Amino acid sequence: MFQHQFQLTIKEKKLIQTMSLFVALVYGPMWFKAPEVFEAPSNDISFLKQLHYYGEKIDESVGMAATEAFQRHLWYLSEESVARALFSASVLYAEKREILGSMKGKNEKKECPKKLKVTEEEIPSLELKNLASTNTNCFFQTTLLDSGFVSKDPSQWTDNPQFLQSREILQELQVVNDVAERAVKLIQDYNSSITKSEAQKQYLLQVVTTHRRQT
Repeated sequence: MFQHQFQLTIKEKKLIQTMSLFVALVYGPMWFKAPEVFEAPSNDISFLKQLHYYGEKIDESVGMAATEAFQRHLWYLSEESVARALFSASVLYAEKREILGSMKGKNEKKECPKKLKVTEEEIPSLELKNLASTNTNCFFQTTLLDSGFVSKDPSQWTDNPQFLQSREILQELQVVNDVAERAVKLIQDYNSSITKSEAQKQYLLQVVTTHRRQT
């Protein structure tokens, strides 16, 4: 619409077209879905698959770069956080049963991985059940939510008081980067208001750590 108002080179036009295509087909739709609490695990997997497909079928360089970038943020897609999918209305009962089956497994891991690691070959077949494990139960311990409803079949959850109460609480959960970034900015500003000296900042952190251990 406005292209006649700009003097663009052929290279610049091609780059704008490449960016616009990616935003319109992949990034834009997923950006609007990002705040959805219960859909986040499914959306993340779907986004990863879309990036992989984009690289294979549309633009290899863009798809590979976007996939690599997104894989640096997969700590949001963990064994614990996948529990949110249990509250999703769009996740089928069969999928929820598979997640529950993994949660009841016998091979409990000692420590939950900090970030999901997935290879290019694994992306097309990645599913929610692949993320779940006995560590997924830690989600309810961390959030202090009643997990009693998981002993029942997912088809019976819609009128279960424990499920409904947990869902109502989780509905207020913020799942986008904006919250974390604001918190980091706040602590940085507060930290800088106390002292400008890096040595003093490190000393301050040591004092806080020592105080926490004593309380």
